[in-house]
Amino acid sequence: MAQSATTTEKRQKTALVTGCSSGIGYYAALELASKGYKVFACARRLEPMEPLKKAYPGQIIPFAMDVSSIESINKGYDFVFAELGGVASPSADAPHSVPKLDVLYNNAGQSYFPHWSLQHKVQLSLPVQSPA
Repeated sequence: MAQSATTTEKRQKTALVTGCSSGIGYYAALELASKGYKVFACARRLEPMEPLKKAYPGQIIPFAMDVSSIESINKGYDFVFAELGGVASPSADAPHSVPKLDVLYNNAGQSYFPHWSLQHKVQLSLPVQSPA
């Protein structure tokens, strides 16, 4: 059975997907939007996410965020918080409201291979790929 992207109180469900410039994150954002979610799609660079915005205008909201930078994460949090209608700086006149985020798909990451790993793989493949 397909799940609806609205809650029992008829609120559109929301998702935050990191690493949306390509690959799994990019397609996860598209899939969630196709299910009716409002998707906050983030990556270090905005340009690769432009097609997401065009595919689902107003439903996929791309923004720049580098998950390796706490400053960037804080700015991203403030952006999403404001977009969802939260009050970032509570006061006596404006109590703190916490908007609901239904899905966090933390996909961002980088792969690094140690120098010795690559060297070891090359040495293993040489006898196989080189004639005797």
